[in-house]
Amino acid sequence: MNIDERFNYYVDYLKNYYHNKLTTNETLTIVGMNDDRGFNIQKNILMALKEILNSDKYSIELLDMCSMFFNKTRHIDYFLEHNLSLEEIRLMQEYGTTNEINHAAGINIPFMSSISKLFNKLMLNKTPINGDPKTIKISDKIKETSYPLIVYASGLNDIMYELHINPFDLKKAYMARATNPKYDYACDKVNQETMKKIIEGHKKNFEALLGLNNNSDIYTLSAYLYSAMDEEYEKKFKEAILMYNENLEKLCQEYNIAYIDCRFLENTKYNNAAANYISKYPPQMMAYEIVKKMYENAVNDKKSNIINIQDFKYDNKGSTGVIEELQRDISMQEKEYSQKDGYEKQIALEKITEHNRELDVFKQVEKVARLKR
Repeated sequence: MNIDERFNYYVDYLKNYYHNKLTTNETLTIVGMNDDRGFNIQKNILMALKEILNSDKYSIELLDMCSMFFNKTRHIDYFLEHNLSLEEIRLMQEYGTTNEINHAAGINIPFMSSISKLFNKLMLNKTPINGDPKTIKISDKIKETSYPLIVYASGLNDIMYELHINPFDLKKAYMARATNPKYDYACDKVNQETMKKIIEGHKKNFEALLGLNNNSDIYTLSAYLYSAMDEEYEKKFKEAILMYNENLEKLCQEYNIAYIDCRFLENTKYNNAAANYISKYPPQMMAYEIVKKMYENAVNDKKSNIINIQDFKYDNKGSTGVIEELQRDISMQEKEYSQKDGYEKQIALEKITEHNRELDVFKQVEKVARLKR
């Protein structure tokens, strides 16, 4: 049996497996959260999975929470705790993506700062015409579904938030380290204490998902390096990603959750950030890896679970509840700003700005969602 035949066998097996697992007229529900790897012009991971697992024996429903902007572990917590509707999530994705693109353009493209702010202001006054007529709410849906499949991708953006740097700024920060402490600050933060903080966010998410539904079948994607990262200025960030993956894999083992090692992409021609957004192949290749692990779990009747998991309590505040969370984030960061000095004070101020951008987006989400109710 060659590789293609073996994969086709896996897919056929899974289709029969889910057909027998699901009750009559129940959909196969695939949930995606929440990294920007879910944002792709052609086909994201969820769409690739739907295409592979599509069957006339059952229908497939996608609950897509992936976001370019709201893509840290705490955001998953907020969205589940306040039971966002699919319409609120769709608005969050639309406004958040445009906000992030405008923000990146304002920082990285000369003379674009004022223009990007204007574009963002116009975007936040735009009311989408098309909406989701269904009143599905994410936490309710996960709780009610007998066998939810969850593609979980988060953490790389938590690393960048904690280190206050991203891979594309490394060389610039390294060259300016004599006059700007950004690079040295990031290097100092590459330690187990930082990773523990990030992993705690994952632990909280895992317990929320399993507390909603202990039959949740979770597939967690690792981070991978966009290049070999062997330059001197890249090595410390590479160390952070490897340390992060090691800790994440251990946590997945603790919770009996499938860990998908995405580092195989480093040896392909798609090993660059742009490919995530414009090429259908990285999402498709990751979907293939997920399907192989799904087959392994199905054959062994293995699922993500842990003994004595507590029921996850949530309310129905929706975007209003998320706004309250973001306001608390701003207050906490403002307190930190008042207690810091030097470069750490600057970091706190920039994080306040980021949280305010999040708040602006969700205020518009809440406004438009209210109009559509």
